[in-house]
Amino acid sequence: MLFAGILINKIDLSQQGVTLSLALNQIESDYCDIDIVVFNGEAAKLPTVGRFAMFQQSEAWDFAGPIMATSIETAQLLAKCPYPTKKYFYMFDLDWIYLYTSPAYRVLQDVYQNDDIDLVVRSKTHYDVVSRIWKTPKYILEDFDYKQLIEIFKGE
Repeated sequence: MLFAGILINKIDLSQQGVTLSLALNQIESDYCDIDIVVFNGEAAKLPTVGRFAMFQQSEAWDFAGPIMATSIETAQLLAKCPYPTKKYFYMFDLDWIYLYTSPAYRVLQDVYQNDDIDLVVRSKTHYDVVSRIWKTPKYILEDFDYKQLIEIFKGE
């Protein structure tokens, strides 16, 4: 049995929300031995009927399975969680490029170069950019591809 979590600001009608929802629904319909829980920060209209469990982000604090953060903010939260067996930061986009206010470099460094968090990127292009600026990502996960997501959580 695989029990894993996704930390997200909100699942909404964004590209990230839709692809995540579809992937998790596919996992729930195809695999009876895999449960992926979403730790959601903000309520929003779901893009699909969710067939997966959703909890408040604070519940991730004592979650004892692998967890994948999906933004700079959720990666900061994940870095402080003491119990996850493995920590990942899925960079669906290159978030630091779009920041309207400049956080201290140290804030970004604490996320992108954190030794306890493995980076996961969305494409080979993102892999090349992130490798040059921060650290080498461990995985490429194309648009929350559900088979790739399962492999990552299983550690393959």
